[in-house]
Amino acid sequence: MDRFNRGEDLSYSGRAQLTSKLYPLITIEPPQMGQRLLRGYGGFTQDRMVSVLQDIALRREIWPIEIIEDASGDYRYRLHNGAHRFHASIAAGFSLIPAILIVRY
Repeated sequence: MDRFNRGEDLSYSGRAQLTSKLYPLITIEPPQMGQRLLRGYGGFTQDRMVSVLQDIALRREIWPIEIIEDASGDYRYRLHNGAHRFHASIAAGFSLIPAILIVRY
C-alpha cells in the first residue's frame, strides 16, 4: 500500500484544506456501470484504466478518491469521484485506498 501518496498535507485549489486517510475498499460501494459509462462517454474508459494501472506500477502519486458517508445500504461509503482509481486499486490487489471523505450539508 506504500505506492499511494498518503496525502497528509493534501489540498485542493478552491476548497478548504482537506486531508486523505486510508479506507478499506470493502467499505466503499462500487460505482454503477451503466450504459453511459460502458460507452466511455464522460465516464469509464479502458485507456484511462490502463493509465492508472501504469501509474500504480511505476509508483507514481495517485490522487485520493472522494467518498461520501452513506449508511443506507450494505456499504458504509459511496464513491463520489475516482472510479478508475477505485477499480485499479482492486485490480492491483490493494485492500486499502486513500480517500477524502466529502461532507454534504
